Amino acid sequence: MRSIFFCFCFLALLSLTNCGNDSPANDGLNLVSSKSDCNDFTVQNDFSGCAFLSDATTLTVMTWNLRFFPDKGAITQQAVIDILDNLRPDVIAVQEINDISAFVEMVEAMPLYDFEVVDVTGSLDLGFIYNTCEINSLTTATTILTGQVKPRPPVKWICDYRGHQIDFLNVHLKCCDDGVDERSEASLAITDYLDIQETTQSVILLGDFNDEIDDTALEVFNLDQERYMFVDSGIANSPSSEWSYPGWPSHIDHILINQPLYDKIDTVNTLKLEACVAFYDRNISDHRPVIANFSF
Repeated sequence: MRSIFFCFCFLALLSLTNCGNDSPANDGLNLVSSKSDCNDFTVQNDFSGCAFLSDATTLTVMTWNLRFFPDKGAITQQAVIDILDNLRPDVIAVQEINDISAFVEMVEAMPLYDFEVVDVTGSLDLGFIYNTCEINSLTTATTILTGQVKPRPPVKWICDYRGHQIDFLNVHLKCCDDGVDERSEASLAITDYLDIQETTQSVILLGDFNDEIDDTALEVFNLDQERYMFVDSGIANSPSSEWSYPGWPSHIDHILINQPLYDKIDTVNTLKLEACVAFYDRNISDHRPVIANFSF
């Protein structure tokens, strides 16, 4: 049933056309950021309806499926810039980068941010955007578990936040009902990798898992709660209005951490950007970001 729904959504997206004033033509639109100073925390727009307050004292981590980015060209690029200018997250794991050059162009228009991006499949690629005021990149992002996690291997990137090394793994697991076996195999491969490679290091595994937390494919993470925790489990257990994929509805975008970060969790939210950004679902994404703050 879910696979039929996703196919329908894909066909509907292909049929969208610009009309009226809600999807203006992007010809001649120059990308621009309002933030050029690390000390500038001015909020340009009203984001109070998105259930998130920026906190300069915490590490703010976000996962965001950007749906065939940039779905509406420069309109999408500028909208993402405006959102990041206002929310000021430190690390954003991005899925579904359909045009790497457009992704690079967008991040280069934001003076406070830099990026890592990896071509994992030739389309629907994975990347990170990070706030250079707070984050130092320690490695180049690379794929891991190639051949074991299909069709898109995870992307690993290591950074430093105020003297704390954190290993990030960005995932976009296979969707739909026919992807259950692939997601199960991916979860097993990732936990095996973490068991060997990341015994004491702080790890944040995040992205579009295409499964609910309590679904069978993610069971391996839940069986070892002394070592792994979905920080967004409270969202998963909330009413569907709080979930990250409202079109199904389902909650399939997650942030998972390992034990060294258990005592660092602060707040976790789904960002209802449709309440703050006009035509969000048409111009930007059908996924809501999931965002977590960590106190060190």
